[in-house]
Amino acid sequence: MIQLQNAKRHKPAKRIIVAFVLLASVAIGLNDGEFAQAAGTSASIKQGQETASVRVYFNGNIMSFPKGEPFINKGQVMIPITDASLPGIATDYDPKTQTLTLTNGIASLGSGRIKANSNIGFVHNRKVTYDVSASSIRGTLYVPLAFISDVVGGKLEWKKNERMASISYPQLVGESEESKGYLLDASSGVLYRKEDGGRIRALSPTNIKLKEDYFGMTKIISTKVTEDADLVTVWQAYGEPMINDDFYTLFVQKGKVLRQAKAHYWNFNANNIKLYNGKAVMNDGQTVRLIDANGSVKETWNMGKLSGRLKDSFAVEGMGEGFILARSNDEGFLILFNLKTHQSLLVYELLQLAPEQLNGFREDGIKFIGQNKNDGELRFELHDSEGQPQTFNYAL
Repeated sequence: MIQLQNAKRHKPAKRIIVAFVLLASVAIGLNDGEFAQAAGTSASIKQGQETASVRVYFNGNIMSFPKGEPFINKGQVMIPITDASLPGIATDYDPKTQTLTLTNGIASLGSGRIKANSNIGFVHNRKVTYDVSASSIRGTLYVPLAFISDVVGGKLEWKKNERMASISYPQLVGESEESKGYLLDASSGVLYRKEDGGRIRALSPTNIKLKEDYFGMTKIISTKVTEDADLVTVWQAYGEPMINDDFYTLFVQKGKVLRQAKAHYWNFNANNIKLYNGKAVMNDGQTVRLIDANGSVKETWNMGKLSGRLKDSFAVEGMGEGFILARSNDEGFLILFNLKTHQSLLVYELLQLAPEQLNGFREDGIKFIGQNKNDGELRFELHDSEGQPQTFNYAL
């Protein structure tokens, strides 16, 4: 909360962090390296011209308020919350009880609420007392900016010369069943992990740079490599109509990101395998690397050089002894990379299929379904024009 000098406010007994869809934070009981701003922590300003304009920024982006302008009341920056679009926060005002509720889409991490004409708010169901009450002015509800900061677990700062208030906070995205607790701060690229009990820890910085207007189109998939290592894939779709896909893969061991790779695909449904023979498969679209249990690179292959397609991007759909099966982004064809002969061959030609037999959109429709254990033949499936599956075998 922003306060005048000598102003006081009661702080909650513990540090409280509440995460929202795209706005998230660190939970109670933080460790070293975690977001350190406690709920209720205030930045100080001097008594000034309370009617002068105040600019408010969330994570570096200036906020606009359709129903009024922020102002300072007794040292507290007040913002008009009615009809305001706060990134990632669902706002609900009940006129009967005059209660504002800020809802976190990740429901397990709680929410915040405050009533008009009250200086008591509840953040993650814990009481926080503010020096100024929420107020209804000409039908618009104004709340202390500190309440918003506490709800998102933010760090609130005041620059007196610019009359500028800013909140910086983690914007965690990607939580799902497939993420297995991993989250990403969309604004900074820091990887987080949600642990038992709901506590969220900052793990490690990454090189991930998400497109700001598409934070909500981020998906995280975690695949266990060993007991203490995971391959974490961060997938963001963006553009109109969502035809760009960035895939980031992170090899994470004991909470530290040891290796990173990024692949970009355009108008293409990439389907990269995650593991081969117990090792993580990392692909940047051109180079495939096998990563062993301690994070070391076991083997490396450059598909661009093997195929002569240096500007193409490839998705690895299968691997085996002496071969890689990868799909071209540019043409959508499945390609067999024979690692023994250093050849790259179109699978549909190897199977002696005519182009008119291919039924895929932006791909040939051929799927690799495994390798025969008895004779080592590669097995493929293709649906005919009537939707019936046909299987094909190819011997290396």
